[in-house]
Amino acid sequence: SSDVCSSDLKEPKTNASKISEEQLNRLPSQAGLLYLKNLQGENILIASASNIRKKAWSLIKRFHHKRFAALADQAVDVDFEITGSELLASILEWLQTSESKPRFNRRFNSIETRFSLIEKMDSGGFMHLTVEPYQQQTNPLLVFSGIREAKSIQKDLVEQFNLFQNEKNTDAGGELFSMPAEEYNALADAAILHATSLRKNFIIKDRTGPNGEQALFIIQNGRVTGYLQSHRDDLPGGTEDIIERQQLLPDAPFIFKAILRFVSKGKYGSISQDRKSTRLN
Repeated sequence: SSDVCSSDLKEPKTNASKISEEQLNRLPSQAGLLYLKNLQGENILIASASNIRKKAWSLIKRFHHKRFAALADQAVDVDFEITGSELLASILEWLQTSESKPRFNRRFNSIETRFSLIEKMDSGGFMHLTVEPYQQQTNPLLVFSGIREAKSIQKDLVEQFNLFQNEKNTDAGGELFSMPAEEYNALADAAILHATSLRKNFIIKDRTGPNGEQALFIIQNGRVTGYLQSHRDDLPGGTEDIIERQQLLPDAPFIFKAILRFVSKGKYGSISQDRKSTRLN
């Protein structure tokens, strides 16, 4: 229900905005996006919220302060979008503000911090497993959220498959190896096959909203590929069905970090895991 008792909201006695209290109180108390608009109907602020109405009132309270004077002067209308998921709201806020750059939205920091394990052939024809900063176009064997985990898996593979590893000189040539390239690369191929078998696909479900709304997030090989909004009475049939019906998301550092942060805080409803031995492009 969108009815919230006013004592919960701690509404201010005075409304310093040009938006009527009636408009504010009509906003739903569900997770989603809040839009503040100017006279021309343009979004001048987009804000994600776990409770849209509470978010609107908390912003209005700040309109008394000098640094919010320009926003208070220009904001004349409100609108909203219910997502039923706080995480989805924050991702859509990032997507929409990146695209339309509303005047009063802060700019998000979107620096890439992931690392990947990739296969690299040296000039002597020997295959190496190297850890490098993540790049979308390299189609890595594995993607990691930090360098420590990436190096640890690399070390395990090198030891398990008796590979030679010299990060400083991967172009050392045959004199460092006690076997021909073809024989050595058979070991490297076995390590690569094992690495791809470690790939996991995750489907993370946000907590179900008050009206049964759900948001599912699809992660394939360490990359967020998309999301699916559904209702608890309309659950998708399985992993393949979810992947088929997903709304695609860009492979952006902000989205990856937002989901990682969300999971690390234990805010999710559930996580289902699907191990794959095939490469997902």
